[in-house]
Amino acid sequence: VYMKKIIYILFCLFVLCGCREKAKIVIINELPNAIMKDVKWGSFSLSGSLYPGVSSAIYTLEESDGVSFPKESIVSFYLELNNKSVYLETRQTYRLDKDEFLRIVIDESTPVYNPLGVKPRQ
Repeated sequence: VYMKKIIYILFCLFVLCGCREKAKIVIINELPNAIMKDVKWGSFSLSGSLYPGVSSAIYTLEESDGVSFPKESIVSFYLELNNKSVYLETRQTYRLDKDEFLRIVIDESTPVYNPLGVKPRQ
């Protein structure tokens, strides 16, 4: 009797924990001599600073974070180059689906723009 209860409880825990949809995302800075700061995918902050050739930590998004899959978002960040900083957003959206690992590389060919129309700050 006790063994059946233990198996039932373990099964319920497995079902409850295993049903949450989740996915992973990482951003890689391949911009030479430029630092990416305050890097976000949509409203999710992925890194404070990314130096050239460095990737963010792998970030896991779950339904409990308020995400419903699939989700598409842009990447936004401040680009620091030669002691000047400008806010940029990617023109492309990046789609993340459940159980997926999304690897986003930001390099010189990534289309970006400044939605604020602000010139670089000193």
